[in-house]
Amino acid sequence: MSRGGSTKWKAGQSGNPGGRPKILEEVKSLAREKGRAAFERIVELMGSDDERVAFAAAKEVLDRAYGKAPQHMEITKRQHLTDISDAELAAIALSRRAGAHSEADGPSLADPVH
Repeated sequence: MSRGGSTKWKAGQSGNPGGRPKILEEVKSLAREKGRAAFERIVELMGSDDERVAFAAAKEVLDRAYGKAPQHMEITKRQHLTDISDAELAAIALSRRAGAHSEADGPSLADPVH
């Protein structure tokens, strides 16, 4: 079955008129109360004797200060998602999750991105 065709919403109509669930906003609020303490702890971990811990902490600080570094990907296979069936999309996702991957598929999710 191809994706495409008409949508079930009219132009300008929200797909989520009730907004985000209230519980999510409450959880975010509780997490933000701990934000300063969490950030201070990450900064402390930058001084760890374990280089892996220090590196991970430094990366978190830099990501928050400057944003994550852009990732560049080269797309070599051209196919519209609307031309792929739901079953084919599911098979692609499952094969990638299982690690089945060929060069023709493009970069693996596990491949480093430069």
